[in-house]
Amino acid sequence: MTKRASFRSPKKPFSAPCPENCPGYDSATLTLKATAARNGWELRCRATHSTDRAFSKTAVLTAVTKPVITRDPQSVTVSIGEKAVFSVTATGGALSYQWQYKPKGSTQWKDWTGKTKATAEVTAGTESDGCRYRCVVSNAAGSTESGEATLTAK
Repeated sequence: MTKRASFRSPKKPFSAPCPENCPGYDSATLTLKATAARNGWELRCRATHSTDRAFSKTAVLTAVTKPVITRDPQSVTVSIGEKAVFSVTATGGALSYQWQYKPKGSTQWKDWTGKTKATAEVTAGTESDGCRYRCVVSNAAGSTESGEATLTAK
């Protein structure tokens, strides 16, 4: 039995062989590096034996890129008792967020419990004056830390 992978770019017919050197092209396992250029490729396997052949179901390659921060949180000054709002904007697909804080005078970042969205709020108090905040944005391709923002409570 012969196994052979074939592919098609978005909106193009299936073709064989793989247009680049694809390890496993002629075996049961095909290994491809997910790249932006290959995003959307449709892949299937053709198995042949004598005069018979069968095709696997089509699989679509989705390339996920490491998050890129496009807008960092901004430092804010608010009165004690008022809410301070921090937000981050990122690209990369299937993103998750974890806000962190560093108290004034500390060298350690700590996860901010329950703050797992692109926007985080805190009510300003004397203990939060001078705290720094950042967001770690993650997906299957990796994590990226935003720049930091400082809360000034007056």
